[in-house]
Amino acid sequence: LSHQNGITTVSEMMLGGMSMMLEEPVFREFYSEPDVPVRCVCAVDVNNLQLSTLGRSGPVVKYVKDLVRTSTDRLIFNGKVKVFSDDAFVGLGMQMKQPGYLDGHSGIWINEGPALTKLMWPYWKAGLTLHVHSNGDAGNENTLAALAELQRRHPRFDHRFTFEHYGVSTQAISQRVKALGAHCSVNIHYPHLRGEINERHLGTDRAHLASRLRSLVDLGIPTAVHTDVPVAPPEPLSEMWIATERRGQSGKVLAPEERVTRYQALKMVTVDAAHILGMDHLIGSIEAG
Repeated sequence: LSHQNGITTVSEMMLGGMSMMLEEPVFREFYSEPDVPVRCVCAVDVNNLQLSTLGRSGPVVKYVKDLVRTSTDRLIFNGKVKVFSDDAFVGLGMQMKQPGYLDGHSGIWINEGPALTKLMWPYWKAGLTLHVHSNGDAGNENTLAALAELQRRHPRFDHRFTFEHYGVSTQAISQRVKALGAHCSVNIHYPHLRGEINERHLGTDRAHLASRLRSLVDLGIPTAVHTDVPVAPPEPLSEMWIATERRGQSGKVLAPEERVTRYQALKMVTVDAAHILGMDHLIGSIEAG
């Protein structure tokens, strides 16, 4: 599907989510085939991997760093790790601030408060790149608090810490993302597929404002869009259309103030996506020669 839609680079943002022992050999075998038409950038699910080391982070840090030396032209390990703050957007398990969900149910924490900071600290200190599954507005604030503590303990520049999905947010949250030097990789299909459905769960404003883009761009935050296959198919032109139109399933425009220009949407699937993947030295734009 990626090849059919003109994609040359994909990312696996949860390698080892089931079993690194099983998944890594499969990836290596597949991407060693000479006719594979795409390259893959991988982030390792360190939360799951630490379970196999009885909670010890040292062996996992070494493992992730050792993977970098095994990269090929098609299977790329560049020091990326994945952790989780709160649960999913689509299943409404993400953590929401007051007034919460209108039906009264509660979201699910994966790593709350100090637990998230504790999990990320050894990888941050080791200079690795953190990608955090972070969805609800409470989940995003949880991620921000952890990042602020990491920066307090061990300041870093060009760290490319990335909020993955960034489902429900506020302008204040986005301003703090900017202040802490983080990036956002936004699932733009949330408002298109779920914006109108979620009105009865979140209220119109929060449902329609999911997956903000324009406010991130206006703040100068490096922003990419993604589909999180199989949440949505890998179709960059569809992503760009949603980013510029923000139409729900009925065709109604949702939160028009968060629409971006065609040029800005193009950057989100090319140069800015390459930057967030740590691949902007190789891909993302066309250069002479």
